[in-house]
Amino acid sequence: MTNTNIWRKISMVLGGIAAAFFTGFSVYHAFVITGELASVPRDLMMSVLVGIILLLPAFALYSKKNTGIILSKIGILYPILVAGGFINILRSEDALAAGMPMVLLVMPFCIVYGLVVLVKKN
Repeated sequence: MTNTNIWRKISMVLGGIAAAFFTGFSVYHAFVITGELASVPRDLMMSVLVGIILLLPAFALYSKKNTGIILSKIGILYPILVAGGFINILRSEDALAAGMPMVLLVMPFCIVYGLVVLVKKN
């Protein structure tokens, strides 16, 4: 097993776990904390869309067996950013301060990194 393969697997597993925890928390929030039955479908749809965005790099890393050394080293940022954004949401008092790092930093990284890994040729 090569060194880049280890980095790819670590990034894929840890990032996927962090994204799954965040998606589960969002679904829980949509059902329990929202309170209004009329807004549950909208909140549930947003939770699923955010979950797809956050899980995109994990699926991309799973589908590509050889990502190269640079993408494998950059990929270690994926679980760090997703877990950091999730912890920030749990610890923040203000809704705007909780959501802005996820929207401005974590989600664009997940979209760009996931698409670059998927589009990269072997």
